[in-house]
Amino acid sequence: MNRFKTSKFKNTTPKIAKKDGWICNIRGGNIQSQGNHIAASSELVAFNTDQAGGGMLGVTSLNPDADGKWTVSQLPCHGDVVTDLAFSPFEDTLLATCSADETVKLWRLCRPEDEQPGGPELTLSPGQGPLELVLFHPTSSGLLAVGTSQTPLLWDTSRPDVPLAVLEQHSDKLLSLSWKQDGSLLASSCMSAKTMQGNKGMRVLWAREDYLLTVDMNRGREVRLWDSRKLGSSLGSVFIGESGGAREATAAGVPSVSIGDPDTERCPGPDETGVSGGLDSASAGIPDTRDGAADARQPVQRKGFQAFEEP
Repeated sequence: MNRFKTSKFKNTTPKIAKKDGWICNIRGGNIQSQGNHIAASSELVAFNTDQAGGGMLGVTSLNPDADGKWTVSQLPCHGDVVTDLAFSPFEDTLLATCSADETVKLWRLCRPEDEQPGGPELTLSPGQGPLELVLFHPTSSGLLAVGTSQTPLLWDTSRPDVPLAVLEQHSDKLLSLSWKQDGSLLASSCMSAKTMQGNKGMRVLWAREDYLLTVDMNRGREVRLWDSRKLGSSLGSVFIGESGGAREATAAGVPSVSIGDPDTERCPGPDETGVSGGLDSASAGIPDTRDGAADARQPVQRKGFQAFEEP
């Protein structure tokens, strides 16, 4: 008897929108980076292009114009490849970009039919080499997480001269950042030197409440579930492999965790998900942003994780 329940989504197929709802004639870029190549708010879509050496983005509306077509405008934003981009969760037209030119820029975008801004609203220069990742804080409009090649930084945009905090440096290339939904913790993952294969490696994602998901592409597409309060070992894992052209999955000790939309709070039932992955290196934590409080919190190492805790 199979001890694992069969998911009711086993034979689910995506419903593809009709072609009149597609945004066509867009030439995306072939950019190699750890960050996003496309981002969207409730109004706009921004995406990488190959123009200007990868330093130019395309911008279009989420909805078509009156004639049913989409207008695409161009935003020359960096002197080198745009490695990541993200819209603010508070303002649909505020876009953050980072680049191999070692800067982070904030842009106040216009509708595509209007002329895009000639310059950024704010530029941050960490001075730690090419930047890989940028991520808005989910509950504080002025806070950014920025990823250098190996170090996560926290930046208060009202104090642009220096970062609010420099978190513990990873031992290898930084691959991903993810905020907990309430913004109290930041998780990060890096490449494992033992399993390095191109840009493959481990990604980390906050699932729901205190649970983390990691996906390790170098370990046979292994997904693990972690409790951030007990990081000594994972709660369980799912291995997704391919054999003879057919995809196979095996699981070990996998509990269920609901993963839902943080805005609508809609999520699957408790028996609809069960996933888990191995963290070779990850960190969690954000110092208190109150004046004088950031320095009081010390990093604590836990088997590849680090966390900032209240003293």
